[in-house]
Amino acid sequence: METSQKILIVGQGLAGSLLADAAAQNGLLPTVVDDPRPPKSTSVAAGLVNPIVLRSLNKVWKADVALPEAVSTYARLEAMTGRQFFHHRPIFKFLNSNELKAWQKKMGEASLLDYLAPPEENPFDSQEFHSTPQVGRVLGSGYLDTQVFLEAMADWLTAKGWLARERFEHAELDLSGPLPQWRGQAFGRIVFCEGWHHARNPYFDWLPSNSTKGEVLAIESDSLRMDGRILSKGIFVLPVGPGRFKVGATYRWDDLDCEPTEEGREELLRKLQTIVKGPFRVVEHRAGVRPTTPDRRPILGWHPLYPSLGLLNGFGSRGVLMGPWLAAQLAESVAKGSPVMAELDVRRFWVDQAPDD
Repeated sequence: METSQKILIVGQGLAGSLLADAAAQNGLLPTVVDDPRPPKSTSVAAGLVNPIVLRSLNKVWKADVALPEAVSTYARLEAMTGRQFFHHRPIFKFLNSNELKAWQKKMGEASLLDYLAPPEENPFDSQEFHSTPQVGRVLGSGYLDTQVFLEAMADWLTAKGWLARERFEHAELDLSGPLPQWRGQAFGRIVFCEGWHHARNPYFDWLPSNSTKGEVLAIESDSLRMDGRILSKGIFVLPVGPGRFKVGATYRWDDLDCEPTEEGREELLRKLQTIVKGPFRVVEHRAGVRPTTPDRRPILGWHPLYPSLGLLNGFGSRGVLMGPWLAAQLAESVAKGSPVMAELDVRRFWVDQAPDD
């Protein structure tokens, strides 16, 4: 294979894993270098796929193209790896009287008919939940078991000989020749999928960062019954196994690290106790940082001065939904020379950094 078809991907989180697959699908040869030591936000995330912004009942930006791409991609990857990690599950929202009226009004919008079911009688046991008579149900929703996904993709990459488990040092890049080199090996493109750590990347440290810290709990309960349904009421309650649930998430724009806090734990427990009545026990408390942007759009594309260097980042809380579509777009940019969408292009944040006179 020609060197120009080789692509080095830095990071094997959600973005890097999806990009490696998209690259292979487009006839490229990916190499993924990943330091397993820093915690990945992907492994902490609940992995929800939700095409609706529940607070406003508006459709998520580009959901019509991103959702079919996500569903088909995860199904194909499950078949390829022999692992199950994507689960189709309805998301329910308890509706008070005002929310019920708003939901019914939204049902009149043709663009939402594929995503919102008519309000229905609450299927949750009122002995276990602080519920309302009516609920709304989101269609096309589900969740990705992010830990199983990452493990499955790592096994696939390893079997292909495409995964290097080591720390990537930006200083080891050589951009003096016609193609970028890393440790003496040339690549057609190098793409950074470093999540919120992109702020430490000397080639992309000019990008604005609006990352948010999120904390989640894992709880166990012998009495709580949800029958596979996901519940959203300020926070989500996600059944992930017999008697086991994920609860989240918090949002903080300061204290950006992966250390759980007592404040985050108390916030989640306080909100959870307004939803469930029965006893439960906390068995795990984790934190991660979501890579987000000021305009709430992902970032992808090529450096204005070093066009062989690219970025796939800024997924925020919609990464599992948007990731497959975004990765495919960037891979096609390499394989076919097609431009990336202007609303997503990394160059929208570029300011010419020429020295002052």
